Amino acid sequence: MTARYTDYDTFAWTYSKYWGADSVRHLFPVLESLLLPHLPSRARILDLCCGTGQLARALAQRGYQVTGIDGSEEMIRLVHINVPDVEFLVEDARTFRLPAIYHAVMSTYDSLNHIMSLEELSRVFRNVYACLQQGGLFLFDLNMEQGTKLAGGALLAL
Repeated sequence: MTARYTDYDTFAWTYSKYWGADSVRHLFPVLESLLLPHLPSRARILDLCCGTGQLARALAQRGYQVTGIDGSEEMIRLVHINVPDVEFLVEDARTFRLPAIYHAVMSTYDSLNHIMSLEELSRVFRNVYACLQQGGLFLFDLNMEQGTKLAGGALLAL
């Protein structure tokens, strides 16, 4: 049995206060370009590894039906404060089971980089596939090794 991911429990308050809202401002234009035009109005979206819910709140404010899941109980506790009208669940990306009702699943902020084996990442992808409607979309981001190499003291961005 896979243990629930809890590393962010002690970091949740800091994450919510200092990264949540600002990161949405930078990420939302990407969603508006790559994902949202391909979805029906009021689409059901699963925010996988939702953190403290700021992105889910922005989507819900635009009329999307959002469910968020995160492995950190503390993140989900804060999410209920930040976004009281959206469904959030304490679930691990590697083991969650939800019905095939979602038009899209998104996992942002390099969250899947915390999945440390190919076997576990495959389980995440199978879980995502199982909860998508036919033709549903999965948008995610990952850091690649090339993007983390230092050159002259600066981080290279690809």
